[in-house]
Amino acid sequence: MYQKTIFDNLIEINFEKEVSIEDLRPWSFSKYDSYLTCPIKFFFRYIYKIDVEKNKFLAFGSGVHLVIEKLLTKPVTLNEKIILNLAKGIKSKIEPLFDIDTFESYILYILKFVEKIKKNYSKFEVETSYACDENFSYVPYESKHSFLRGKIDLILEQPLEIQIVDHKTTGILNNRSLKNILGTLKDKSYKQLLWYAALVSLKKPRRTYTLSFFVIKNGKIFFRKIENLDTRKTFFKIKNRLLKIERKLENKSIFEIIDKKSFEVLKQKNKKLCFYCDYIKYCKKLEKLLEKKYW
Repeated sequence: MYQKTIFDNLIEINFEKEVSIEDLRPWSFSKYDSYLTCPIKFFFRYIYKIDVEKNKFLAFGSGVHLVIEKLLTKPVTLNEKIILNLAKGIKSKIEPLFDIDTFESYILYILKFVEKIKKNYSKFEVETSYACDENFSYVPYESKHSFLRGKIDLILEQPLEIQIVDHKTTGILNNRSLKNILGTLKDKSYKQLLWYAALVSLKKPRRTYTLSFFVIKNGKIFFRKIENLDTRKTFFKIKNRLLKIERKLENKSIFEIIDKKSFEVLKQKNKKLCFYCDYIKYCKKLEKLLEKKYW
């Protein structure tokens, strides 16, 4: 019986806990992407709800987002010294793991990005939350009826167009090459931004939606413009994918989703990602359980 297992100083997990709809909803893109990338990590994070301490990668991303938010929303002078001091303040008060030395290398990119936004757009939203129910009607982000939701870094408004921008700090702290980053980032980012466009359209319908992501590593904005986007159709395509996942997972334990063979496949597929995963110790314990169960 694998009802409860406690390992060392790790949190106790009921590995036979069955997945409920309440565990799965509301869906965020990160939750959906986590399932597609690694169902094991998905279980630890969203079903067992194990919180991990913020690491330097998350802290760096959070720090950069906070800097850009304050530069866009506060009446501050735009120069490199002001930005550096702002970052140092965020490190001391909010994000102690924020790597200021690394951040300093990218200040000029951030400065030019913010200057461009302030010069060209009079209407924009920063760090805004959107959600909808199963029928594609707008609901408050924390509503119990929320089915799909997202927190959007930046929304730029024009009379006929909405531009949705996501800030990407990927690959800065682990020195991944820009070519390597863009190879995996573009497809995933556009899917995420399409998700956001559907949500934003419920409050800000437009004829054109531009899906953009700002890459801190080289200061460039990559974008895809979509004319006459059918956001309702987009939503229901997303919904159908999510319902398919729900049908597969609901009322199942991790042992009914992951066996020893599928564990090995995921382990091989995500070899590089596993190195940075916060749940690696839990994963090793699950591996031992699977070895016993399928002996």
